[in-house]
Amino acid sequence: MMPQHFETPADAVAYAVIDNARRSADLTINVHATSSASARPCAHGYWHGHCPLCRGTT
Repeated sequence: MMPQHFETPADAVAYAVIDNARRSADLTINVHATSSASARPCAHGYWHGHCPLCRGTT
């Protein structure tokens, strides 16, 4: 769900990069959920190593 307005084109690009990373993480979660029963999502809802917001800290 992309917002309708961005302050600058760079904001739109940054959002698209983050949104794409989120979608990739969602696909990874679907593929690995059954094999990684001990894995837990971070505070942002991403799985270990997939969060663009806290990468390297989870």
